Amino acid sequence: MRRYHFDLVESDTITIDEEGLELGNLQAVQVEAGRSLAVFAWDSAKNFDPHAVSIEVRDADGRVLTYRLALEIHRAN
Repeated sequence: MRRYHFDLVESDTITIDEEGLELGNLQAVQVEAGRSLAVFAWDSAKNFDPHAVSIEVRDADGRVLTYRLALEIHRAN
């Protein structure tokens, strides 16, 4: 299995994943990135903090995938 690192990108801030996870394939990587963004979106929605965020996944050879989520809140009043 390969080790993948999930770096969190918010605006101009990048939080580097130093530890990473060992996963068997890119499908598992995509699922983990999506799960991580879903948790992030839940926390942001509770705090009414809309913005764009992405997870950049890399392995020893470089970037393998970017998963991006834009959070927007439109209130009627």
